[in-house]
Amino acid sequence: MNDFPNIVKAHCANRTVKHSIMHHIDTFGPPVFVKLRRLATDSLKIAKIEFQHMFDLNYMHPSNSNHASHLHLVPKKESNEWRSVGDYRTLNSQTNETGISF
Repeated sequence: MNDFPNIVKAHCANRTVKHSIMHHIDTFGPPVFVKLRRLATDSLKIAKIEFQHMFDLNYMHPSNSNHASHLHLVPKKESNEWRSVGDYRTLNSQTNETGISF
């Protein structure tokens, strides 16, 4: 890994945005909201680590949206790591047609 640092480092962590494009998803109806539920202690630790990592790399930022979906953690097949996923079917059903779904 020391011989090839460009292969293993995140390439977009320190990049600046070179455009002014903002993406907005138009929805209709009330915000998609699910009842809060507790994560198991081990899942909560994993989620906190993963989200902090994404915040540190500027891949995501805190949201003040009224929309909410449950978090699911799925083990990656190829490693001992976890992938965070969400079920966005309800949000997709309330999204105006733009050809984009999540």
